[in-house]
Amino acid sequence: MTSDYDPFDPADRSDPYPTYRTLRDTAPVHRAPRSGTWCVSRYEDALGVLRDPATFSSRAMFTVLMNGGKEGFPPLSWDMLKFLSASPCASGPTRSRSRRCET
Repeated sequence: MTSDYDPFDPADRSDPYPTYRTLRDTAPVHRAPRSGTWCVSRYEDALGVLRDPATFSSRAMFTVLMNGGKEGFPPLSWDMLKFLSASPCASGPTRSRSRRCET
């Protein structure tokens, strides 16, 4: 069941809790093949990721979230700028404040 799980697929988000349990039990670190993203499903593991930005960067999510998985920069818009300044894709002081809140 977890081998084709993708966090960006609406079908997988309609009732994710049974899948989350399976991920925690059988694949605590799962690579979603369609989006190419990594899913960390256990609390302590997720905290480790959030607390180590030098190793675990969400910069790659910029491509998936903002540009439909295409390389290069998406069209710039005010909504995108607001999103980037407060999102997991942010870096520097903005992202550091966000990480402290999450952990």
